[in-house]
Amino acid sequence: MAIEELKKEKRMPVGIQIRQVKYLNNIVEQDHRFIKKRVHSMLGLKSFRTAKSILSGIEEMHIIKKDNLLYGTSLSKIK
Repeated sequence: MAIEELKKEKRMPVGIQIRQVKYLNNIVEQDHRFIKKRVHSMLGLKSFRTAKSILSGIEEMHIIKKDNLLYGTSLSKIK
């Protein structure tokens, strides 16, 4: 394993935390699920250029929606 090799060579950075519990990565999977749902309804992405622009737009909308839910502002009040 790469981690074991780093430990043997004593090149392991100080303060690094290795997460071996699967559920700790669940937040990443939740965000990916949102994007996957949007892309699947568009029948996939045809080129890298369009994928980059569409995915960044979807990500921005998701972040805006998430922040508004956390701080109690509704999207209708922002307009």
